[in-house]
This record gives sequence, C-alpha cells and structure tokens, in this order.
Amino acid sequence: LLVLSEKCDHCSKTPYDAKQSKTYHKNGTIVQHVFGSGPCLSEKGYEQVLVGPLQAANMTFYEIVQHEIPVFEGASFTAIVGLGDGPSEEDKSLLQKFGVNEFSICLERGNGAPGWLAWGGDVPEDMRPKTIALPVLGEHHWAVHMTGLGFDGQSVTCQDGCGAILDSGTSLIEIGRAHV
Repeated sequence: LLVLSEKCDHCSKTPYDAKQSKTYHKNGTIVQHVFGSGPCLSEKGYEQVLVGPLQAANMTFYEIVQHEIPVFEGASFTAIVGLGDGPSEEDKSLLQKFGVNEFSICLERGNGAPGWLAWGGDVPEDMRPKTIALPVLGEHHWAVHMTGLGFDGQSVTCQDGCGAILDSGTSLIEIGRAHV
C-alpha cells in the first residue's frame, strides 16, 4: 500500500498526513518501488486501514516521499494498493490482513467503461455469466495454467500449456467503480 503524503515535497496531491493520525506508527525505512511508469521512494510506516466494514490495524504502508510517475499528477487516484501476498509475515498485504484469499478483477472494454473488483469470490449476479474461475498455482504469484495464446484460431505460443502470472499491477489502470 503506497500513498501520496505530505512528506512528498513535489507532489501536487498529498492527501495523507501522518501528523493528523492517532493510529500512525513510524518505521522510517526508505524503500524504492519501481513500476513500469517510473520509480518512487517511500517511507515505511504502520497505520489503521479501513475499507467498508473491514479493518486492518497496524497495516504496513509506504508514504511516497519522491516519485517519477507522471500519471500521479493528473490521475484521480492517490494510492497504489497491491493485491498479492506481502513479502513477510510482518508485512502482510491488505488482502492478507482482511483474511481474503480470493478476488476477481474485470476491466470492461471501451473508453470510460467501469471496472469491477470483487473480494472473497462474491461476483455481482449480473457479472457471473461473464466470469470463469481459475485455480492459483504456486505460492508467490497469482499464477495460473494457460493452455495457449493466439489470434484468429492460430496459437502463437504455449501450445502445450504453460504457467502465466496474472498481473493487474499498473498505474495506468484506474477502476471506475469498485464493488467490494
């Protein structure tokens, strides 16, 4: 969980201010995160995170103190939320803290079309006919078994099956409507 904060001198939006929080705990470790759209430096800390009725006390998060991600300056989002497993027992992901071991993401076609995020496998009724369930393989990524990839009936790769990592992680995707 990375958030734009008051600690970022050159950020145009700084919605988080640790000084205003009664539940913030400082760690102070500086970490570099590198995304396809650019790198950022973040300061590690702990905070209470609420999403609807779900609460995660002492959640590891990172306050962005410097970034080279141009999309942050014009985007309507102010944080990046990782959905995969955290790197350690101390640094669990938001989904791990909430006890969620299953989720789905649907990005509809078309400019400005809504996106959907369902946590815990509860897909909205109207979306169920358009979804499929895939078992996750391995322990470190959202990997699945792919049986082929191609165009117009012609397989380009993976004809005999292979592993594929599902990655929704890009700062260029913005979900218009989220259903939790």
